[in-house]
Amino acid sequence: MTALAVICAGLAVLLLFPGATGGLARLAPPRDRRRRHGSSRRGFAMGLAISAVCLGVGVVFPPVGVVGAGAALAWSVVWVVTSRVRGRRAYRRAQEVVRAAQVLQSLLALGHVPQSALAVAATECPILEPVAAAVRMGGQPWDVLEELSEVPGQSGLRRIAQAWKVSEVTGGSMRDSLQTVRLGLEEAADTATVVAGELAGPRTTGQMLAALPLAGIAMAYGLGTDPLRFFVASLVGRVCLAAGVLLGCAGLMWSEALADRAGGLVTTGEVDHR
Repeated sequence: MTALAVICAGLAVLLLFPGATGGLARLAPPRDRRRRHGSSRRGFAMGLAISAVCLGVGVVFPPVGVVGAGAALAWSVVWVVTSRVRGRRAYRRAQEVVRAAQVLQSLLALGHVPQSALAVAATECPILEPVAAAVRMGGQPWDVLEELSEVPGQSGLRRIAQAWKVSEVTGGSMRDSLQTVRLGLEEAADTATVVAGELAGPRTTGQMLAALPLAGIAMAYGLGTDPLRFFVASLVGRVCLAAGVLLGCAGLMWSEALADRAGGLVTTGEVDHR
């Protein structure tokens, strides 16, 4: 059983931490990034399943249960932290898209042609550098903007691409269409800021509720009892430990997923298409 516990712990470590190639992730195409995020979610689900199996086996063999409880707790914490990091990155990208739209529209209002405005804007907005490079190579800017819009937080680039393509095909004024796009992106960014502030309370509440069992155990020790002996030494205690850890981790991850979903709909612009 000790060997099984070590194997489960090793699998948890392998799934928790990314491979050595993670530092090159920024070089992956946008669609590859989406696949990688899906693989990450599957990895988290697999790790939580391994922890659940360890907890189930730990009902009969206590050492395995201790490993499973630690793995489940670590898994939920890493999941929450990773989710927060992804959300902040998406929010920053959304702000960069708004900045790019503002700079482009200002340059067009000053009389620059779209290609010239793009070249100047790329020097101030790094998010537009791949688009400017593609135009210099003879590519179509809206195609690159569409590709970049697949990255979480950059969906606003799709609107810029649509405005650019429509003005190119119809011969209309890109300045006017881009002004409308800019106003829409600014409004969406303001909404995302408000939503992020409103979600701070529910996120904190979920974390506090998840930490309450630990506080209860600490209080029990303060009263002179030994709750961990009950959770490890008796069958009923091991069942309670397995159920409590799994339900606590699931509740924390579920509340975080709901908040992440609500904030992500605004940040990625999906809410505008519903």
